[in-house]
Amino acid sequence: AEDRPKYINFALLAFIAGHEITHAFDVHGRTINEKGEEENWWSNATLTMFEDKKQCLINQYNNYEHSDDTPLNGEFLLSENMADNVGINVAHKAYLSAIKNDDHDEDLLPGLNYTQEQLYWISSANLWCSVYNPEHIFNEIFDDHSPNKYRVIGPLSNRPEFSKAFHCAANTPMNRTEKCQMI
Repeated sequence: AEDRPKYINFALLAFIAGHEITHAFDVHGRTINEKGEEENWWSNATLTMFEDKKQCLINQYNNYEHSDDTPLNGEFLLSENMADNVGINVAHKAYLSAIKNDDHDEDLLPGLNYTQEQLYWISSANLWCSVYNPEHIFNEIFDDHSPNKYRVIGPLSNRPEFSKAFHCAANTPMNRTEKCQMI
């Protein structure tokens, strides 16, 4: 919406677009050619690089837990986690490109002492705000999306720009040593 700051629009709308487009190149979409037919169209080098990057995400999310303390299954959740991680990355790049030539700062949110960059990241996390009830907790185990808190923690902890914006200390949950970067 034109009446909202770019840091909100890009954090939400560009993320959703980036997330959905990523599915064309995830573990399922990568096997479909431009005609919609199943075909292995990636080079061996691209496939090897993809497998390495994919394993990083699987390992990362295997270390998170559901609300009932059972571990997440990074392999099962891979396509959605990949889309979340790439989506936030391309949305942030699009945001930076959009504001590059702006000659004025956008309005900050009244009463909050955050920079535009920090408000971008806060806006991206706001998408996943939710209230958990017993039914939701039960259903999250069967969902192919990570629980909402890991849809924030996972991708943002992989973004060096986030860690820099919030001055996260090295080797902390939000500034992981090994950052999984798909692109």
